Amino acid sequence: MTIKDTELESWRSLWSSDDGSSAGRSDAGSETRRAAIPDARRIAAMGRRRLVRRMAVEVVMAVVWIAVAVLLIRLRPDPALMVLGAGIVAFVAVACAFSVWNSAGIWQPAGDSVRDFVLIAVERCHRDLRAVRFGLWFAAVETALLVAWLVWTSGRDVLPEISRLPDGWLVLPVAAPAVIVAWLLLLRRRARVELAALEGVRRQFEDDWAASTG
Repeated sequence: MTIKDTELESWRSLWSSDDGSSAGRSDAGSETRRAAIPDARRIAAMGRRRLVRRMAVEVVMAVVWIAVAVLLIRLRPDPALMVLGAGIVAFVAVACAFSVWNSAGIWQPAGDSVRDFVLIAVERCHRDLRAVRFGLWFAAVETALLVAWLVWTSGRDVLPEISRLPDGWLVLPVAAPAVIVAWLLLLRRRARVELAALEGVRRQFEDDWAASTG
């Protein structure tokens, strides 16, 4: 998730129009503020739409993994496959629970001021960084347990279907985690850049606010 430079400039201009919200300001300033609020809502809505898209992708991935788990469990009555399928279901449940918890409270701002809309954008960046940390630990634990399962089932042909696949398919167990980790690191870099930009503009806004009320 990234905020474009044009969006940041829009935040700056909106905050500039909102920093005179004290009781003694002019009617023209009030008109400017009323005009700024819809624009702030539009910009903040972009972040909400990104959040919705991300959760939609997560739901699709969860459904796919649950389908894989059910297929493994139903494939044949092998304890190893049942353990693997149950493990996948457990990991999906943990991931979904974290996603719901991490997304709570960042759908709507606490108030109607421009500052409220900006603060929720900042909080979304913090939540993105938290999600990346969780994802990296999650991938590490998942990989460790998968390796343990492979060691446990070594010498047993629990999935003979895999042996009939072309050799090229063998890169997937390594490539898939690598792609996920690379994507998480990219998300972390983008979230840090976005957070730094938002925090910089927020500090500028609050300094201007302090100067105007001091």
